[in-house]
Amino acid sequence: MHLLSTQRLNAMEPLRMKKVEELMSFINKCCEREEAVDIARAFFVTALNIISNALFSTDFATHDSKSSHEYHNTVISLMNVTGKPNVGDYFPFLRFLDLQGTRKEATLCTQRLFKVFQDFMNARMAKKSSHTKDISSFDMLDTLLDLTQENKAELSLNDIKHFLQAQKGVVAENMDMTDAFGVTLRKAKPLLVITSPEAAREVLRTHDQVLSNRGSNNSINSINHQELSLVWAPSSSLRWRLLRKLSATMLFSPQRMEATKALRMNKVKDLISFMSESSEREKAVDISHALFTTTLNIISNILFSVDLGSYDPFKKLNGFQDTVIGVMEAIGNPDAANYFPFLRFLDLQGNSKKMKDNIERLFRVFRGFIDAKIAEKALLNNPKDVTDGDFVDALLHLTEGDEAELNTNDIEHFLSDLFTAGTDTSSSTVQWAMAELLSNPKTMKKAQAEMDHLPNGINPEDLDMDETFGLTLHKTKPLHAIPIMKRPIN
Repeated sequence: MHLLSTQRLNAMEPLRMKKVEELMSFINKCCEREEAVDIARAFFVTALNIISNALFSTDFATHDSKSSHEYHNTVISLMNVTGKPNVGDYFPFLRFLDLQGTRKEATLCTQRLFKVFQDFMNARMAKKSSHTKDISSFDMLDTLLDLTQENKAELSLNDIKHFLQAQKGVVAENMDMTDAFGVTLRKAKPLLVITSPEAAREVLRTHDQVLSNRGSNNSINSINHQELSLVWAPSSSLRWRLLRKLSATMLFSPQRMEATKALRMNKVKDLISFMSESSEREKAVDISHALFTTTLNIISNILFSVDLGSYDPFKKLNGFQDTVIGVMEAIGNPDAANYFPFLRFLDLQGNSKKMKDNIERLFRVFRGFIDAKIAEKALLNNPKDVTDGDFVDALLHLTEGDEAELNTNDIEHFLSDLFTAGTDTSSSTVQWAMAELLSNPKTMKKAQAEMDHLPNGINPEDLDMDETFGLTLHKTKPLHAIPIMKRPIN
């Protein structure tokens, strides 16, 4: 009511604008004199004078003087003491020892602030006793002092000193972030909200290439992956279009999916066989390891025509699973550099180092297969047709000639996308479904009953996911299968 009401804020607007103009004038003068500007101190003086005028109707400091240094240091010291970890906060019986010396430092800082406040309060009280002041020109200190002089005083002088020391400021809920305040902070990162069908049509049809890019973070940028990746490269770039075309025609086309169908079925049979053998021997199965191995072998056979994984728990898969998980953690972990880019070189969380180490291990594996294929191709008098090779053979074909579209570094980055996006995510989805089934016995029994009704040797395309089979597994995620023609099962 006395400080943050709409009327008071509007009344103080000329004062705030004046102090900002003084700041701009000071910076311009320094620029003309070719002098460096201490931005921290300049902004502190401006904010200090705005607040001191709202409270005391006077400037506490000027940009050209050093009088604000002591006050600035006192406020910073008090905030540091308040936020510093203290043993006494966790073990109250040790509070009297003041092991970190924070209570002593806080007391000294508070006394220095209170001395400044007390001087202003004494001067104002002496002035009020000599003559009355028009209430329309009251500042915040006048209002507080009036409350101490009533018969039933609501405040004491000590209360006023503590109130003036408070650091909380405006409550966020009371700020109009859409119009009056916080525009720069609110829009620090561009954000587009679609609110109408017309706007959605414009965005998704006309400007989809520009507006559908995915922002990369510090871990991705540390290995320059944002320029060579199908996932992170701008969708308007020629490199992204080439990688997307290769994926669509050589990896995910109906013909390629049909050609690799037998391979996928064989790897699933290997998983089922391993599970059955473990059941017969009454051995526990590490679902995470088993599913990761299956997914890894499917992808590695499509790309390299070789198994990279083994169901033997004593084999480490060349550390492949840990490496893939390490890459995903480095990308997903919180990183101060994503919010404060100037801290990027410090790598405070170690995400950049972790990313570089893990991606180098992945590239070393890929490089071994690529070098072997290049050497094999050099020994053959009649190189095999590209259509008879695997995906890496097709990619290597594009590195040949004077107008090569790819190089081996491009291939390594592309393969890292396929492995990290395919292996851990696919196995994690099934792990999550299995964990949900194990924690819900009724649903588990229902799933087992559904599986018992399936004939041996049935193909996935024969399943009616809408009514008859697979309802439990089908609904582990809120997705709906495309309806297909029902086929009779003999």
